[in-house]
Order: sequence, then C-alpha cells, then structure tokens
Amino acid sequence: MNKTETRTPRREFLAGARAIIPMEVGGIPFGVIFGALAVAVGISPMGAMGLSLLVFAGSAQFIGVNLVASGATHAYFGNDCV
Repeated sequence: MNKTETRTPRREFLAGARAIIPMEVGGIPFGVIFGALAVAVGISPMGAMGLSLLVFAGSAQFIGVNLVASGATHAYFGNDCV
C-alpha cells in the first residue's frame, strides 16, 4: 500500500481476502471432502456444518463421521470429538 493511500474498511477487507488465499487453497478441498463424507453416512448438511464449527481438529471430524457411521452413542461421540 502506498503511504499516500488512505486505509478504508474496503481496502483492509480486500487486503485480508488476498492474504488468506493460500490457506483456502488447502482448506476448501478439505471442507468439500468432509462434507461429502458426512452426508454419505447420513449426517445432514447442517449437522456437518455444526460439526465443523464445534470441532477444531480436522482429524477429529473424520473420526466423528466414522463413529456416526458405526452407530456410536451420542455420549461416546461427544466424549471423543468435542
């Protein structure tokens, strides 16, 4: 950014959006794969999004989907994934 340019919220937003692109190159495919797997085992799309919101470790999300697919109880699932 040039020193004579003023910082506006729009410019700050666009700078942040450009800065996050490298991370999203890996994050978007992970989300698509997880969403497809979750829906395939019977989790609703909203449930998959909720699981992504509550579980911050990607591997735990996949473990959770496998637990749902194997018929684990809610208590077991909650203890292991959240």
